[in-house]
Amino acid sequence: MDILILEEVGWGHSKIAVVTVAVLEKLNLSHDLNIIGNPLKFKDYGVTKPPALLINNRIVTEGYVPTYEEIYNILKKV
Repeated sequence: MDILILEEVGWGHSKIAVVTVAVLEKLNLSHDLNIIGNPLKFKDYGVTKPPALLINNRIVTEGYVPTYEEIYNILKKV
């Protein structure tokens, strides 16, 4: 599973990545997670309202930091 987070990373931490990694570990899912923090690159992925979470090149959340429960529900269906 390819996971991409587009988010300006402040203080060296991605808010979405912390929660996403916790869910991935709970579900024991194999993944490749990358973070793009350069806002000039966001449009290359079709993202206009960061932060965004993309799974297998599909935007699944955009414009807010999703909750643990929301990410859990998204990832258990993949």
